[in-house]
Amino acid sequence: MTLETLARALRLDLALTVGQACRLTGHDVPTILNHAATAGWPLAERRLGLTRHSTPHHVTFLCRDARVAAYDGDLLRQLAGTAALRHHCGAGWGTWTVRAHDGAVQLSPDRWLSLPTPDAVWTCWADGEVDHWWVEYDAGSHTTAVLAERLLSYAQPQRRGDVPRPQLWGTGSEARTRRILTLARRVLPDTAVVVVRTVDWCPPRPHDGGVGERLRIPDLGAAQ
Repeated sequence: MTLETLARALRLDLALTVGQACRLTGHDVPTILNHAATAGWPLAERRLGLTRHSTPHHVTFLCRDARVAAYDGDLLRQLAGTAALRHHCGAGWGTWTVRAHDGAVQLSPDRWLSLPTPDAVWTCWADGEVDHWWVEYDAGSHTTAVLAERLLSYAQPQRRGDVPRPQLWGTGSEARTRRILTLARRVLPDTAVVVVRTVDWCPPRPHDGGVGERLRIPDLGAAQ
């Protein structure tokens, strides 16, 4: 991957760790940092763990602009995890829209309304029809009740009577993957489609093994 392709990835993903950028391009850290300075990409340093319950360490993010660089560590981790999930699935440029920063609408200067908003939306063709997968990266902090609420709200079809909306989830551990799959089987109808993948945003690329399990679809590639 060339540095120009990295620029395209950053425009889409909003934030990547320096480690992710090195792994994606094959360049070393000094080259990435020099290119970031030339391109005007701000850096953001945060102290974070792979999940919210992991040992924190210093992480440097490449950010698309100053607005993204001002995000707190939790949101930057969310963006990097969502990016790791996109690269893991091979989602194309025109099919993936990041929504992690759009989780509320302002009703008045001091009132906000929270909306069920995924971290990204993945538009795929399947059997001649378009599917809009709602994508969520889970950092491990949500309670079972919150996870169940999100699974149910994300599954709501756009039109009454349609099949549940398909969902793609990413987690930082196999244990979390199993937990979400077990919960999905318990709270969602049999017609629901949920895919969960174990990905790392901090070791800058997803695991080669242990890619999670699938619910009710034979092959993820069929949804692309």
